[in-house]
Amino acid sequence: IKLSQTETATPARLQAEQSEARRQKAIEAIQHDPHVQAMQSTFNAQLDIDSIEPVD
Repeated sequence: IKLSQTETATPARLQAEQSEARRQKAIEAIQHDPHVQAMQSTFNAQLDIDSIEPVD
C-alpha cells in the first residue's frame, strides 16, 4: 500500500485562492497608480500593503 497526500480543491480552498489572487491584483493596481506614486514621492509616503483589500 502506498500512501500519498493529495490536495483536494475544496470550495473553501478555491475561495481562499481566488480571494488572495484578487488581493494581489488590488495591491499591484495601487502600487502602479500614478496618483499614488505622486503622493508617495511628494510626502515620502509608504503603502501599508497589509491594509489593502479588494473592493467587490
